[in-house]
Amino acid sequence: MKAHLKETVRFLGRFRLSRILLVFVVFLPSVLTAQISINVKEKPLKEVVKMIETKSEYRFFYSEGLNDLDKKVTVNVSNSSIEHVMGQLLARTGIAYRIEKNNLVVLYQKAPAQPSENKRDDKPAGKKKISGVVKDEHGQPLPGASVLIKNSKQGVTTNAEGAFVLEREADVDVLQVSFIGMKKQEVPVRSEASIEVILREDAIGLHEIVTVGYATQKKVNVIGSVATIGAKSLESRPVTSLSSALAGLASGVYVRSSSGKPGADGASILIRGMGTLNNTAPLVIVDGIVGSTTGVNPNDVESISVLKDAAASAIYGSLASNGVILITTKSGSAGKVTVSYSGNSSITTPSNLPGFVSDYVRHMQLVNEGYSNIGQTPVYTASTIAKWQEANANPNGLTPLGVPNYVAYPNTDWAKIVFQQKLLQNHNISLKGGTQTTQFLLSAGYLDNPGTMPNTGADQYQLRINLQSKVANFLTIGTQTFGMVQNTSVVDMNTVFQYLAATVPGVYPRYNDRYGYPAAAEESATANNPYASLFGQDGDNTVSLLNTTLFANIDIAKGLRMEAKAHYDYNFTENNIHPVPYEKWNFATGIIGSSGASPGQLTTQYSLYKSYNVILDNVLKYTTTIDDLHDIGVLAGYNQQYFKLYNFLARKTGLLDASLTTLNTATTL
Repeated sequence: MKAHLKETVRFLGRFRLSRILLVFVVFLPSVLTAQISINVKEKPLKEVVKMIETKSEYRFFYSEGLNDLDKKVTVNVSNSSIEHVMGQLLARTGIAYRIEKNNLVVLYQKAPAQPSENKRDDKPAGKKKISGVVKDEHGQPLPGASVLIKNSKQGVTTNAEGAFVLEREADVDVLQVSFIGMKKQEVPVRSEASIEVILREDAIGLHEIVTVGYATQKKVNVIGSVATIGAKSLESRPVTSLSSALAGLASGVYVRSSSGKPGADGASILIRGMGTLNNTAPLVIVDGIVGSTTGVNPNDVESISVLKDAAASAIYGSLASNGVILITTKSGSAGKVTVSYSGNSSITTPSNLPGFVSDYVRHMQLVNEGYSNIGQTPVYTASTIAKWQEANANPNGLTPLGVPNYVAYPNTDWAKIVFQQKLLQNHNISLKGGTQTTQFLLSAGYLDNPGTMPNTGADQYQLRINLQSKVANFLTIGTQTFGMVQNTSVVDMNTVFQYLAATVPGVYPRYNDRYGYPAAAEESATANNPYASLFGQDGDNTVSLLNTTLFANIDIAKGLRMEAKAHYDYNFTENNIHPVPYEKWNFATGIIGSSGASPGQLTTQYSLYKSYNVILDNVLKYTTTIDDLHDIGVLAGYNQQYFKLYNFLARKTGLLDASLTTLNTATTL
């Protein structure tokens, strides 16, 4: 039995304070006068841009399709402004730039020089020239905007004044205009020769709200590396665990499943490779509380933020050395109650199956050839090989014992016997609604995963309640509660795979409720029956999980809020394992090849694992905006954790009867 009290406090920048967390964050507009020093010779332009990003506060936006990105450039400046650096960098390229607020440098293709009006017009008959200008909603020109003829590859980019000239066919009537950070717009082309296009900012991207640490920020203000995954990306994936669902959804996140056994198929996650020689798992935060992906139904997820580097995850200190995964679950909303159901039925099919020799005659010949090559006596006699050849000629014929030839002299394809196609079912239903003061979400899920091997299935029941209520103008209280019960098989998968590697096609899996034994007299007794091993162990393995968080949000003053949380999670695992004795028969001779263990030799085992975790988390936040330009945030917090673990294991041998498997029916501890 183990118990310990853990009190943790964290400070941005890894400063340690006793029981207190204090973070001061200020976001200012782009008024920095950073001086840049850089000396490179014959380096690709793209690489130099990345070097400037690491040496300064500036970030670059550009399209990968820009010409001259791979052109080698030479720059040698010391303590120079960004304008001077960019002037040298782009002097001999076809790329131009402009500096936006928040230190964003936008690169765009220079527009080709426009022909003089007094030059002879050589354009083919049937074409018309159209010109225009592209501006933002404040009337400022947008250089480098893309102007394309719809459903064609013909287009141009705007020049430094946002102007463009485009030749079009007489029947062209729609232009597509786009720019980084702006919403794409389709513009109808009428008889006018010149048009003006106004593009508006796209809220998706720079102004996207992402969860970072104990707060949320606009993506444009995040200085660290953060990847965001939405609910729609997860809903379309037929997976059985949240950890597996993250595969391929965020760059730098490596997801690997080491087992396909139902109930134990959770994947391991690495963020930007292996960060330590010990525990490499990232820190998982569920609704602001330390947790795990096991305690979340993928259908209950609203969003996931992956904090990849030290700048983004510094507030969590050393716990975040391998990155942080922030999970936000869905919540209720004001309005009428809505009922949502999602169901998924799929066929589980094993991939990358091992190849087995299923022709026993071929197997015996290969083994004999191998022994002959090393100067030893062949294992199988010619008479044994002849028996199989004769039985193969009439597989449905009967032996003197009345057993079919294909059973008595088998050619078993173990890949088809052990690995099978099964029907997997996953059902989820949720109720969502509320009033202006109270909102709720109630969801339930059921998963039936039979696995790809017989007797290895698992079923899972999940329930979530997210409830919040504004009981006063200054106070909101609520709870986020999740429960799960999972039953899994106790089959020893390692033994099954060991038997698969050591068996031969001359063993029949099962006939008339009897398991097969090697039929050839020369065959080794270690050529076990993998199918029998799938049913050689019985028992129960039940995991019960309960997570609940009670929270209160108190609005003390304008911009000042207190967020208090009390969390309790309980994990209980009960396991019972006992062997199931069985006989193995030689169907060719009708003789028992291997007898089952007697009750006095059998062992029964019971174990349980029980733990609970209590976390108190209190955060005081202050946020304000000055002149619509300066965002100021201050955060102070306190966190306390208590964890208790208890486990028990008992094993006794010598059962009174094979069907009585409780501890008090065994004789020897």
